[in-house]
Parts: sequence; structure tokens; C-alpha cells
Amino acid sequence: MSNRTNENAASTRRTQEERRKEAESRLLDAGLALVAQKGVSGMTLNDVGTLAGYSRGIVAHHFGSKELFVRALANHVRQRFLDAEQGQSKRPSGVERLIASVELYLSKPGEHSRAINAMLTEAVLFGGSLQADMTEFTRMTLEFYAAQIRIGIAAGDVRADVDPERVAILILGMLRGVAMQYLLNPKQVPLKAVREDVVAAIRLMLRK
Repeated sequence: MSNRTNENAASTRRTQEERRKEAESRLLDAGLALVAQKGVSGMTLNDVGTLAGYSRGIVAHHFGSKELFVRALANHVRQRFLDAEQGQSKRPSGVERLIASVELYLSKPGEHSRAINAMLTEAVLFGGSLQADMTEFTRMTLEFYAAQIRIGIAAGDVRADVDPERVAILILGMLRGVAMQYLLNPKQVPLKAVREDVVAAIRLMLRK
């Protein structure tokens, strides 16, 4: 086989791989949008394919069953969290990185937050693999918050008697509670003021 033939074959494989990744990304985004609207139980694979602009059977082709697609959605949510945190990497690790994450979380809860809340609710109600996936997502989030608090303690910015794991649970509870109230009735929650209050409460919990 000539070098040109090899190059053409490699180019074709790369193109196919890029198309596959693009399709899966669009399907996952469409899945999150439908979960935000209908919940996990109300989402169908056919609707996902249609919303993403593909055939009705494409989700099953790429992911198999609905359960496997929902697990992929949970992984997608985790990756978006990691990407968002990576975007805050300009902030120094510790208290300010934690505060940046909190501000980002409460910047304006929308479709992504609605989908997460729907998945958390159904995980609690129905258990199964979704519960395991959302438990892992929660663990990862708590671990990130606790790590920033420990860095703050080591740097002398946080009181030494603060329990990082317990405070991380309190912080995540505040964030999810505020986000849920905002999603239920945005007009009732002055988000900017509440976000400032949450940040002030966290600083008060941590300060020396």
C-alpha cells in the first residue's frame, strides 16, 4: 500500500472518529435538555435522536440501552463540572478557588442545573445505577470543596478547627437548595443578593 493510500485511510479514520464524537456530544446535550424538561423517566431515546437532528434509532446505535445512555449522561455531567472547575484555575487554590466555584454554581442556574436536579431526585426515588452515578458525582463535588478548605487551612486562611468534609456538605446543601428554589420560581429568588449572602456565610464559617 502506498504512503498516499495510508494517509487517506488514516484521514478517513480520523474523520469517522470526529463524526462519532460530534454525534455523541450532540446526543448527550439533547439528552440533558430532555431530562431538564421531562426527567429521566420521561425521556425517550427516540426523542433524544430527533432533538439532536439524527434518526430516532441513533442513540441505541451509539449507547445501547436507555440505562447505558443515562449513565453516559451522568458521566457527561461530571465532565462538565470538571471543565467548569478547570476554567476557574486562574484563581489560586484554597478559599478563593472555592468561592469562585460557589459563584459559578449560582451564576444563573438553567437547563444544566435543572437536569442535575432531575437526575438527583430520580436517583433518590428509584435508586439503581443512576443513584450510584449521582452519588459519585456528589462525592467528587464534595471532595473538591473539602480539598480547597484543606488548602486554606494549610495556608493559614481558614481556622484549624474547621472540619473540611462537614463544611463541604453544608456548602453543597446550600448551593443545591438555592438552585432548586430558583428553578421552581426565579421571580421569588433575588439570585445576585442570595449568592452574595451564601459567599458571606461561607467566609464566616471559614474565617480565623
